[in-house]
Amino acid sequence: MDADQPLRAFWAISSEPRGNRFIREFVALASHNEIVRAEIARFASETRRIQAEAVDRRHLKARGIEPSISPPLIAFPMSAIASLLVNEVSLGVDVTHDEVTALIDSILRRPD
Repeated sequence: MDADQPLRAFWAISSEPRGNRFIREFVALASHNEIVRAEIARFASETRRIQAEAVDRRHLKARGIEPSISPPLIAFPMSAIASLLVNEVSLGVDVTHDEVTALIDSILRRPD
């Protein structure tokens, strides 16, 4: 997330189908293996921390923006929406995806 536009980079990474597919496979494996489950939980927690830090330091603070909500509350829904879109596309579901993607794109295009 070391980019000029970290929120766009965050969205792009979170929307990447191969990575999401890989995560789904490990989550399925975790349902049968406690060691894998614990590692996925550790990885997810660390990833969430890195995402929130990128939103906070790389985007907000770098632009002198004082957020009205905490960076984790910005990062979490971005990640969740991106993952849900990728997961649904993999199932052949695309209802409202164009509208959601257009909304996110318009938010990310806004000037700081």
